[in-house]
Amino acid sequence: MLLFYPAHPQKQDYIWVFGDSAGINFNNLVSPAPFTSVLQSAGDENYSSISDKNGNLLFYLTGMEGPASSFTFNHSKVFNSNFQLIVNGDSIPSDRSLTQGTLILPSLSDTNQYYLFYLSRNLSATGYPPGLYYAVIDMSSNGGLGEIISKNNLIRSFSNISEKLSAIRHGNGRDWWILMHDYGNNAFYEYLLTPYGIDSIPAQNIGSSYINSSGIQGQMVFSKKGDKLCCAGTGQTGQDGILDIFDYNRCTGILSNWINLNDSLFPFYGCSFSSNGNVLYASTLFSPGRRLYQYDLTASNIVGSKILLFIGHVNYQIGGHQIGPDDKIYIASEYNVQPDSIFSVHNMNLTVINSPDVYGSGCNISPYSFSLGGRRTKLDLPNMVNYNLSKDEGSPCDTIVSLHSLISVQNGITVYPNPASDELNIDYFINKESNSLFELQDIAGKKIFSEILNSSGHHVTLKTDKWEAGTYFYSIYNKNERIKNDKLIILK
Repeated sequence: MLLFYPAHPQKQDYIWVFGDSAGINFNNLVSPAPFTSVLQSAGDENYSSISDKNGNLLFYLTGMEGPASSFTFNHSKVFNSNFQLIVNGDSIPSDRSLTQGTLILPSLSDTNQYYLFYLSRNLSATGYPPGLYYAVIDMSSNGGLGEIISKNNLIRSFSNISEKLSAIRHGNGRDWWILMHDYGNNAFYEYLLTPYGIDSIPAQNIGSSYINSSGIQGQMVFSKKGDKLCCAGTGQTGQDGILDIFDYNRCTGILSNWINLNDSLFPFYGCSFSSNGNVLYASTLFSPGRRLYQYDLTASNIVGSKILLFIGHVNYQIGGHQIGPDDKIYIASEYNVQPDSIFSVHNMNLTVINSPDVYGSGCNISPYSFSLGGRRTKLDLPNMVNYNLSKDEGSPCDTIVSLHSLISVQNGITVYPNPASDELNIDYFINKESNSLFELQDIAGKKIFSEILNSSGHHVTLKTDKWEAGTYFYSIYNKNERIKNDKLIILK
C-alpha cells in the first residue's frame, strides 16, 4: 500500500497578490506584512497566486485592466516572483471581471510543474469560447523563474458560465476535485486531477438554478475540512441572489443536503467558513446595503441564526472573503463610483474577522483594519485552496492502494475489481423495496450501458468484454437518488 499525505505544513498559500499592486506575506503569522507587487492597476477580480512549500512566491495571475473608465474585457497575465511577465505568460483568455476565474494546483506527476485552471467567458473579447481551460507552468525553466509550456487547452466548452471555480483535495490525500457551476441551470461540473491527467465526472444537478442573471457573480468556497460547500450569487442587475450550502463527500465528489439560506433575495457575493466549519460568513454586494452576515451552521434553524455583523460604506462594495494561514478571515472592499481613482481608508485596508470560530460578537470583526501599506484592494482576493488538507481518515478512500486491487465501497455497495478486464462484480445491500439501477458513462458523459440491480438479489456480475479499454464513470441509483458514483478503468 502507498500512503500519501502532507508530512509537514506547506506554505503554498502564504503569499497573496491582488488588487492595485497589493500583496500580503504571511510567513510571520503573528504579524502578516503587506508588500507592493507589480506597479500597475489590475482588474476588479480574478487573482491567484502560489508559493513553494517554504512560503516563497513562485508566480501569480491578475486579470488586467482595460482603458481608463472602460469595462472592456481583456486577457489575464502571469507574473513570476520578480513581478515580471513569466515566459509565455500573456494572452490567458480569462478576463478581469470574473469572481473566481482562475486557480492553481500542483502537478501530481512532476514536482516542478503546476496547473493553472481558468474560465473564459467572453468570445468577442478573448477569441476563445466560454469554457474551462488549463495551462501548465514549469518552474524548472529560466533559472527557477518559470515558463508556461502549454496553455489555452480546452477542457470543456459552455454556452455561458458562472464565475465560480474551486478545488478541494480528494479523500485519498493525493488527487484534487475541481468544481465549477454552469449558467442557466443548477448543474455542477466536476473534474478529477490525478497523476494520470484530468478526468471528467458526470454533472450533478442540485441547489438553486442560476437563471435571470442570479448566481453569475459570487464566490463558491469549500470549508477548510472540505466537508461543506457554499455558493454565493448576485445577478447582473443586483436585484437577485443566491446563498446555498451543501454537504460534500471528498471520496465520491457528491454534493448533498442542500440548504437555501437566502431568505430575502439579497444579492450575495462573498462567503467564507470559519476554520472549524461551524460558522458561515456571507456579504451582500449591492442595495439594499453592503452588509456582512454570520450564520451558525450547528443551529437547528440555520436561516434563523443569521446575525448582522457590519454595514459597509455606501460607496464601497464588500467583496471577496479569504481565510488566511492564520485562520483569520480577510475581506476586500472596492470603491464603487467611476472613475475608480480613489484611495481611502476603505480600500487601502482589509476588514478582518479575528476569531471567526466564535458565533456572535465574539468573532471580533475589525472593519478596514489591515493596512495594505499604501496600496488598495479591488473587489476580490486571491482564489486560494487548502493545500494542507490531508486524506479523509476513516473514510473508504483514505488509502491509495495499488491500481489493480482497488475496491470501491460506499452505501453498502462494493464494486470490484477496478480496473476490470473481463468482468465487474457488484455486491449491494441496499433498499430491498425497489430495484436499483447501474449506469455506465464514457468520459464524454454519454451513457453506454445500464443494468437493473434486482431487489431480490445482492450480487451481479457484468461482462466487460463489450466495452473498449479506457476510463469510464458509473453511477448507482435507488429511488431516483444517486447513492454511489466513481471512476472505472477497463483494461484489455
